[in-house]
Amino acid sequence: MKTLVARVDMLDGEGAVWVDDVDLRMAEVADEWESWQALGLDTHSLVADPLFVDPDEDNHRLRPDSPAFKLGFKPIPFDKIGPYADPLRVSWRIVEAKSFRELVAGKNPAHP
Repeated sequence: MKTLVARVDMLDGEGAVWVDDVDLRMAEVADEWESWQALGLDTHSLVADPLFVDPDEDNHRLRPDSPAFKLGFKPIPFDKIGPYADPLRVSWRIVEAKSFRELVAGKNPAHP
């Protein structure tokens, strides 16, 4: 090990820490997220796959078993977003623009 980084958190936000003559013999690797929560931060957060329907095809609706719903997330009404037929709207034809995925397809091996 070439570098050692030490972090000292003071819960009350005041005080001073003086470090003299440190002798480190064994250390346990700490999980940064668990350490953060141990400080009382983000205690109700959830780190998980949101379970999108089909993200590879740009379908980012949530599957019914998505953990986001356990947090109280309400589904985005995708069917009510964007142009739609309505007697109060103008009557010209809507031409869908090509998406980024369609524009780069075949030009970059990373974007099939």
